[in-house]
Amino acid sequence: QGSFEWGQRVPFLDDYPGFTAGTGIADAVTRGTSIAAEHMITIGVLFATALAVALLVRVLGGSRFGAAVAVAMVTVSTVFATKLLAIRPEAMGYPLMLLVPVLAMDFVRARRRIDLVALGLAFAALAQIHGIGLTVSAVLTLAGLLALIVADRFSTGVVSWGRIGAVLGVMA
Repeated sequence: QGSFEWGQRVPFLDDYPGFTAGTGIADAVTRGTSIAAEHMITIGVLFATALAVALLVRVLGGSRFGAAVAVAMVTVSTVFATKLLAIRPEAMGYPLMLLVPVLAMDFVRARRRIDLVALGLAFAALAQIHGIGLTVSAVLTLAGLLALIVADRFSTGVVSWGRIGAVLGVMA
């Protein structure tokens, strides 16, 4: 058994059952006669990632314009574009990777249980898709939560810049 990608046995993917499940489901839907399902998944992932990027910028206190610029930068980046256009399954983890910190910061602010449940589900799903995305998401979440603490402690007129600076500082 094990994990296969493009007809080759890839043992390291056995740790992430969600990694190849997306393309497997898409292929099963069309029985290998069309890649229409893959194209629909690609478009869905593109929009989901754009939304996740915009939400992350906004939850960090950025403007709508800043969110639009961030969406443009991420969606045309080489890493994202090549993985998405090559129908690489880990691209499906990118929206989750960015939504986990959003949900964590929203939970800290609003203390709604639904945010905590969604956070747990998103984190668990991401763990099944891509380990690197899980690690990046954990770092972004910790940086975002630290930024909230710093911003709340030193609340001034430049709170959003303080949050963004704290996130960049922790990530560096």
